[in-house]
Amino acid sequence: VTWMYRKYNNKKVYDKYRKRWVIQKIDVYSNVELSIPYIPFESMQQMVDVTKTRAIKDDLCGTLTISLFLGDEFSVQMNSREFKKNFNPLLLNTVLTCRHHYISLYYTAQRFAHVDALLRQVTSYVVDCNKLWRYVRNYHYDAWEMENATNVMLLKPIRRKCWFATNKEFAKYNTLACVDNM
Repeated sequence: VTWMYRKYNNKKVYDKYRKRWVIQKIDVYSNVELSIPYIPFESMQQMVDVTKTRAIKDDLCGTLTISLFLGDEFSVQMNSREFKKNFNPLLLNTVLTCRHHYISLYYTAQRFAHVDALLRQVTSYVVDCNKLWRYVRNYHYDAWEMENATNVMLLKPIRRKCWFATNKEFAKYNTLACVDNM
């Protein structure tokens, strides 16, 4: 998320709906402290609210706003015993059609199967991360295959990536911060 913010914020892009060049703005909503400007992600209602106000704000400012929602430990946050109250129909519709509202949801979980079933069903891909000291290995999987696999060990990754995490990487977020309840 920090990489996307630094790369794409304040870039000139062509808005195909308004048929003109505009400045792209990236709004980051996060429930953990980041090294970039962010808005505290405290409720899923914020995602619904963005869909209602983004177009008006963009028309007034001559911008195109992309909203990135980052939820750390979402399996705990969204998988409560009161699951019927987790997702109202408007929120579910927003999550299902978020690409129409220029919204992306990124979330972390200890286990993909522990995330609420409705969120798993609208997930595009899963990144399995393992770290040994500072060597980070990421395997990317199709979420539908991950959800429907009888044995996830037999799944073949779509993409593999390995990299060395530097102090700069660790400085992008507060690794010791506790995640507040949403």
